[in-house]
Amino acid sequence: MRKTYKVNGDIKVQISKAGEGSNYTQAASVFLHGGKKPHTGKIFKNDATVEEIKVWADGFTPKYQVLSPDGITLDYFTDAYHGIDEATKAFKAWAKPFKGQGYFSSARHGRIDLLDLQDFCEFVKK
Repeated sequence: MRKTYKVNGDIKVQISKAGEGSNYTQAASVFLHGGKKPHTGKIFKNDATVEEIKVWADGFTPKYQVLSPDGITLDYFTDAYHGIDEATKAFKAWAKPFKGQGYFSSARHGRIDLLDLQDFCEFVKK
């Protein structure tokens, strides 16, 4: 029996349960970015919960730093975001206050239309 769980936007984990009588009958495989072949796998004891397995799988999520058009991190308190979904969400929250003026003013690039702003930012995989 196999069940697939989405861990976040970057990875999913597939948990297989084998037959009775063994203490190690749960096998988990991590799939990155919609891949067809597993990135890695691990055998778990029967009493491991799905949440514990998801936490293990989440450790393979790539981290991203988001830089503004001027090369400055969006959030001084966050070194990197956990996955591309979280990085994109942080970008949208950062860009929201500029909606009122309709553009972002960059020292390097001048006025940047908000529709183009994400293209001027850099999503750096760590």
